[in-house]
Amino acid sequence: MEKYAVVIPTRNSLDTLKYTLQTCLTQTYPNFEILVSDNCSNDGSFEYINSIDDNRIRYIKTEKSLSMTQHFEFALSHAGDGYIMCIGADDGLMPGAINYVNEIVSKYKVLAVGCQYAHYFWPNAPVPQHGRLVLNALNEHASHVEIRTSSEWIKKTISFQTALYVCDLPGLYYGFVHRTIIDKAVKDGIYFRSITPDAYSAFATSVNVETYAYSLRPFSIAGISGRSNGLSQTIGSDISKEFVTENAHPIHKDFAFCSAM
Repeated sequence: MEKYAVVIPTRNSLDTLKYTLQTCLTQTYPNFEILVSDNCSNDGSFEYINSIDDNRIRYIKTEKSLSMTQHFEFALSHAGDGYIMCIGADDGLMPGAINYVNEIVSKYKVLAVGCQYAHYFWPNAPVPQHGRLVLNALNEHASHVEIRTSSEWIKKTISFQTALYVCDLPGLYYGFVHRTIIDKAVKDGIYFRSITPDAYSAFATSVNVETYAYSLRPFSIAGISGRSNGLSQTIGSDISKEFVTENAHPIHKDFAFCSAM
């Protein structure tokens, strides 16, 4: 039986983390682990998680406050074998997500599975859609699974032929990648080599798998809350400034920060 793990990096996000965990704990697939990685929270996250009587949850905590990339590296280093996914503390899984992904893995024998994920706009998100769940954010109203060629979709992504960001590629964020593929991208003990770990994992996965499965039926929920880093980059909140200030990853001297995704 394949093993699946969902890694949840968090920092002072207990208000949304409670619900993220609920979407994970309702999964019925038997060989499934939830790894909560706490980046020095002081909001009662440990006490809350410790109160949950479920042996599928494993809790780890950093010794000091880390940047986003450093924290993702720390969290990933504690994940074991099998298929691994990362989601944020305001994201979630659709009902039956792990069983559904395992059906795809069993049928197509793939080592990476991505999806057109749903979007949930939290009530505190400063956008008109706040409080809504959008199942087809990219307007692809279908539910079938495509077997995609990585090289083709890398070209489409870097030439801006895809609908949004790196969402059509297979990555650790909102998708499942087998540990053997992750390890192919590790050098000198480091996997994440970018200030944006979600986008980095999409390309790191794509160059190490010839094909991958892509589900137009969502199995992940991308949460957009008042604390979401992605949203903060577009509105210039304090969270986006903190993200840049905390960054300890080397950035090329010619890189220019801008508001465009």
